[in-house]
Amino acid sequence: MENQTSVNYKSTIGTYKNTTQQYAQQIASLQNRNSIMLSLFWILYAVVITGVGFVRRSAYLCIGGLLLLLVAGLKLFFYDLWSLGTLYRIISATTLGIVLLLTSYVYNRYKDRLSELIVS
Repeated sequence: MENQTSVNYKSTIGTYKNTTQQYAQQIASLQNRNSIMLSLFWILYAVVITGVGFVRRSAYLCIGGLLLLLVAGLKLFFYDLWSLGTLYRIISATTLGIVLLLTSYVYNRYKDRLSELIVS
């Protein structure tokens, strides 16, 4: 009878540890998701600020938006995405490369307007 009781306690403790680990993993997953969503919000906000800067021809808004885009992109790539699986990291790195290529294309196409905006 005593052995059966100790086995029940051990199985209860083992179940508690598994449940606690599952909750800890879920909390970590939610925190990571919130961090990623914050980075994506920053990126969207930076694009809006940069767009408003182009429309208003404000160098401060353009530079501020581009700097925020840089910081948010670096945070997203180096901090947020490293907790994801390998496939997601590969997809993220490829997407980042495409976004950087598109950004360089847009910059190259509108570099005269950008230089006027920054100089003025």
